[in-house]
Amino acid sequence: MGYRLFSVDSTANPSQHQFLEEIATQYGFTGDTRTAFLSRFDEVNAGKINKVLARYIEWNSDYADKAQKLQDELDTICQVLEQKGCTIKRVSADVKKRGRSPKGQSPWEQAFKWLWKEKFPEWQQRHDQNNAVPSEQAQKNAVCGFLAEIEDRFKYIRLLHIREQRIVLQDQYIPIQVTLERKYKHEIETIFSYAESEGELKRVYALKHQEDSQPTQVDWAEAKQQHQRIMVLADPGMGKSTLLKMEAGLTAESERKCLESNGKNVEDAILPLFLRLSDLVDEKQADIFSAEIIDAIPLILGKEYCNTLQDNLETAAVIGQILNEKLRTGKCLLLLDALDEVPQKHRLYLSKKLNRFVRNYPGSIICTSRIVGYGGGFLDGAKEVEIVPFSQKQTEEYIEFWFKNAAGYLNDDSVSAPALIRELQNKPQIRGLAQNPLLLSLICSLYQEKGLTLPARRCQVYEQAVCYMLGKWSQNRQPQSEGRMVAKTRFLSELAYHFTCQGQEIFSRDQLYDRIEEYLQGERVPTSFKDADTGDLIVELSEQDGILQKLHEDGDQYLFLHRTFQEYLTACYLHRAKDGIDRAKAHFWEYEWHETLSLMAGLMKNPIPLLEAIRKEKDDIFQTQLLLAGRCIAECKDISHLLIGEIIDSIYQFWCRYLNTEFIKSVVVTLGQTNIQMIEKLRQALKHEDEYVRRNAAVALGNIGNSQALEALIAALKDENEYVRLYAAEALGNIGNSQAMEALIAALKHEDWPVRWKAAEALGKIGNSQAVEALIAALKDEHEFVRGKAAEALGNIGNSQAVEALIAAFKDEDWEVRRNAAWALGKIGNSQAVEALIATLKHKYFDVRRNAAEALSNIGNSQAVEALIATLKDEDWDVRLYAAWALGKIGNSQAVEALIATLKDKYFD
Repeated sequence: MGYRLFSVDSTANPSQHQFLEEIATQYGFTGDTRTAFLSRFDEVNAGKINKVLARYIEWNSDYADKAQKLQDELDTICQVLEQKGCTIKRVSADVKKRGRSPKGQSPWEQAFKWLWKEKFPEWQQRHDQNNAVPSEQAQKNAVCGFLAEIEDRFKYIRLLHIREQRIVLQDQYIPIQVTLERKYKHEIETIFSYAESEGELKRVYALKHQEDSQPTQVDWAEAKQQHQRIMVLADPGMGKSTLLKMEAGLTAESERKCLESNGKNVEDAILPLFLRLSDLVDEKQADIFSAEIIDAIPLILGKEYCNTLQDNLETAAVIGQILNEKLRTGKCLLLLDALDEVPQKHRLYLSKKLNRFVRNYPGSIICTSRIVGYGGGFLDGAKEVEIVPFSQKQTEEYIEFWFKNAAGYLNDDSVSAPALIRELQNKPQIRGLAQNPLLLSLICSLYQEKGLTLPARRCQVYEQAVCYMLGKWSQNRQPQSEGRMVAKTRFLSELAYHFTCQGQEIFSRDQLYDRIEEYLQGERVPTSFKDADTGDLIVELSEQDGILQKLHEDGDQYLFLHRTFQEYLTACYLHRAKDGIDRAKAHFWEYEWHETLSLMAGLMKNPIPLLEAIRKEKDDIFQTQLLLAGRCIAECKDISHLLIGEIIDSIYQFWCRYLNTEFIKSVVVTLGQTNIQMIEKLRQALKHEDEYVRRNAAVALGNIGNSQALEALIAALKDENEYVRLYAAEALGNIGNSQAMEALIAALKHEDWPVRWKAAEALGKIGNSQAVEALIAALKDEHEFVRGKAAEALGNIGNSQAVEALIAAFKDEDWEVRRNAAWALGKIGNSQAVEALIATLKHKYFDVRRNAAEALSNIGNSQAVEALIATLKDEDWDVRLYAAWALGKIGNSQAVEALIATLKDKYFD
């Protein structure tokens, strides 16, 4: 384990730590030199000899002679300190011959004494003068202002088709779910995961004839309560950054309101800090790159938050003090975005720095990363979770919110949320796209355009989105000729290709300026760009078209609107280039390029040459090139060719051999959403002699969501194997159209209770009120598991028609049915449900009373306050605890006195 810089149990106090850090920055110590300085000149280490200390310093490289490395760095440090006024008496040559310097007389020891006896008292005097403790009110005002700026920064989003119109993020946001285990673990992402034989592959994955492991899927709110450090993983456009921005905005709002109402003091307030991980290792910012995390964060924030940290120096000083203290005491929520944007060469360095921070300081951290390219183990002790794609219910809610927020700004008044929902139900190939929030937002913006046919493939979505962003949706009020839009698209594709090859997603204004200048001075500059001004073109592409965005409002760094647009435009460049396939070959084995390569295939009128080039590659045991070819086919329009049939058949056979491998299953599902050949193979697989193949075929068809599989899945409800029947019912729930609904409602009367149980669960996930009547009847099913799941499903649907039946379910003999009925009433949450739950607080079963109190806490209706106060005297301590919790969440001052009295309850901790 590496040496802990300024461990919390050391004798070094925070001011000494700050002194050393400031000296290191002031004197320009970076990299290993800075690390050596902070280690050797820490008073805690004064008694350690160099040879011992050098072994525990976390050097940037693994040096063979660490003691000599430390000595070399000390020589450099001492030379700098001499220039700064330190007098060092050098040992004579005769003394050197007799051995090392006398104790306490080596150059670094002399410098050590000078630093602590002369420089530190001077620094401390200045520091004390500059850091007089501000009044409590001044601190409160400063923190409230800082939190308000964080709120405002993350409060709004813009609709793509009308960018001048801001909408409140909370009004559009759909709460996500995550898996508590890595469902889509891409073991093939790094060379360390390559097995050496077919036998090794089987051993690593233990694939053949195993039960599917279903990862635990929970609401994000529950996941973040369970873990202090989290790594959130997801594919592009799944809402990783939006999640962190929501956390920042909501936390800032909550903490500010608590401070203003005196519900919290400044000391206890939590500061949510959103940062890009790439900013922590920005080589152009030498002070930040070399600094420890605890010192880098204030430097970054000082440059970003101009209202509170730049424009008002007095406020900035107050916030600076408070921020430093909160970072040390764990009163900051660190929201660190986009590990995938950090250059590979810096990821290990950043990981070490971040882990030094978490070892020495408490506090909550949430990081995000794309799945592809994430090797695991970046943040010690972090729980890795994956964002779950939108369910049908979430997709429909998003569309309904979008059309509500866009009302008055639609280009076609005849379109509506229900119409788009129906179209998605009838186009399964688009339904897969709609599970991704970014793509769904693009689909919504495209759908509201008059006369536009909704695209069915991702490359078409991006193609149309770019076309509209550069034209009709642009804030440039000058007429946009088709030629100019083409010229801008071609320039952007060259720009995207250049920076993608450089491994860059963020680029400076100077780099952007140089690329435009080079393009405009080329031999084949488009006529639409004749006499174009580079500065004006930057403004047009960023401020008017929005395809390029500033990383920070007042900064000089840019990036594409989203990484997926950079990938699409890179694919456009490869598609147009005469040697595009040859250029693409260089990236067949780079997983970060597979998205681009599949989009390239989708753009090609004839993708066969690309597919042939991929298949000519010598494949590995993971069939990486085969699966890449499959992803490419999924992006192509439906074409008939012998090679395509061979690739699909090979992928199907590979899947049959390794049924439980997620990276294979994901390709099968992706193909099935666009290619009828894969659908047909999976339909036939429902009749396979191997029950494991049948059950996994049902799962795959459910994930694909194609109604063409309905008849085969309905037939599978009668399969001889119980698991096949269960997965067939679940698959019907995933398809979720009216025909599937009818099959599931009928399945509520299936002779096997597990099928009835799974049908109830599926109907709850679909969330359609057409199922309410059948689910109410299922509350009287002979099996308690079915009754419990029916109650839960009614809560998910949220229809008030079920209230009376759920109240009656409180008399059920099974405690889980009673619990789910209370939970369901809490989800429905209307006044009738509240009244029923209040009455239930006097139920004879303690678990029903407890669940009623919990449900009332979820509703948060002040109508329940008096009844909950009375429940604080319940004979069961568990019920009293939940009643207290509910009153706390409701937040009515009427309950304060009663809650204070509960502090004397011997059962409460």
